[in-house]
Amino acid sequence: MTKLCISKRRAQPGLFRAVFSKIKQSIIDYYINGGYVPPETEQAMAISKHIVSRMNTRGIGKAIVDLALAYGRCDKDKYVLDRREVDRRLDEINRERGLLLKVRDKGGVVVVVADDNLITTYNKH
Repeated sequence: MTKLCISKRRAQPGLFRAVFSKIKQSIIDYYINGGYVPPETEQAMAISKHIVSRMNTRGIGKAIVDLALAYGRCDKDKYVLDRREVDRRLDEINRERGLLLKVRDKGGVVVVVADDNLITTYNKH
């Protein structure tokens, strides 16, 4: 019986909500784990001798396998990270880079939060 992969992607919320959610979760993870934030993983998967052999033969490192699992398209029992998916991810990174450069130009940004409510925001000078 073949185990079908479950897509990790949810409906894309607005960019603001996605970035805020990611930052908030990173802060929570940082404090819960005593300053250590582990890489995102759903579940630890067993690594077979076969995949280790194929990775070595084909020059595919663990980091590339992790990228395929994180950003690849789920196709039954495979995660496919092809040019289309790579281009999509690079576009996301470029958008985020643009936002980060804008924040840097402002000298930083502060967002005040209380009880899961966004209270105010201002430029940090």
